[in-house]
Amino acid sequence: MARSNSIALRLGIREVDDGIWLVGFMRDDLGFIDREQEILQPTDKLFGAGL
Repeated sequence: MARSNSIALRLGIREVDDGIWLVGFMRDDLGFIDREQEILQPTDKLFGAGL
């Protein structure tokens, strides 16, 4: 019997200011993308305060 496991992951990107995009994974904010400077700036609280 073949068994298949699938995991749905939540990755999101949303514009929070003109040209500034917030990247999130599941419930955590990973960082901001600045389209003009083409950089990703990580957030201060990556994956919660406990890690």
